[in-house]
Amino acid sequence: NHLKGLTFMVLFTLLFYGIFARFREQACTFICPYGRFQSTLIDENTIVVGYDFKRGEKRERLHRDESVEARAAKGQGDCVDCRQCVAVCPTGIDIRDGLQMECVHCTACMDACDAVMDKIQRPRGLIRYASLEGIEKRQPLRVTPRIIGYSIVLMVLGLGMLTLLLTRSDVDVTMLRARGTLYQELPDNRVSNLYLLKLTNKSNREMGIDLRLEEPAGELTVAGGRLHLAAGKQVQSSVVVELDRSALEGRKTPLTVVLYAGDVKVGTVRPEFLGPRQSGSGK
Repeated sequence: NHLKGLTFMVLFTLLFYGIFARFREQACTFICPYGRFQSTLIDENTIVVGYDFKRGEKRERLHRDESVEARAAKGQGDCVDCRQCVAVCPTGIDIRDGLQMECVHCTACMDACDAVMDKIQRPRGLIRYASLEGIEKRQPLRVTPRIIGYSIVLMVLGLGMLTLLLTRSDVDVTMLRARGTLYQELPDNRVSNLYLLKLTNKSNREMGIDLRLEEPAGELTVAGGRLHLAAGKQVQSSVVVELDRSALEGRKTPLTVVLYAGDVKVGTVRPEFLGPRQSGSGK
């Protein structure tokens, strides 16, 4: 009886099973723009997850009872080619080949390599946060114009976000006409509309909210009277607006509804009022 619904559920289940079972680790390679974006921002002085090839090469597996001095005499580095860094990488790359687009800087390879270095009694940091120039020339991080520029951009973005946070309204309001309802014609040549009001208190204090219809002249009634908003909570209510026919501007008339917490204006919303077509107006 529900073949279409069953087919949809089966296809949906198979699709998402395939995504999360097989494709999830490939998202960093084929979908996520992070790697492509970072490749345009970094240079030789950028601190990234890097393999110290000066110390690690030449790679060779560690033989039983082989000393560090013996490995050094044969020109072998600290990398014992255990491939633990590859095994733990969520995208399957070999960081020893250099920074690659698929790298998400999770540092799992760093932890795995440090664990191996501890076992063979060698210093940690064969894979570490470093710049290419720092690894090649053994130089500390230098402050470059690129670093200064990026820092300025980040500061501007941070200040912008802080400004938006500090200047945001304490109350978020949505007022839409109730679904499936039309206007109602009332006695005394008046028209009413029913609205659904949704208020969210984004502050950390309780508020009592009053709604006032400022334009055009009319009556606004909130179901239940004055609204009380607890800190961080949301409430919904129904609102009825009544206007005289003479105040209508056509099929749709813009309203201006202002929210007050006491004497403080905390928000404004501008819904549309639906009314009958005015004779001779052409609207």
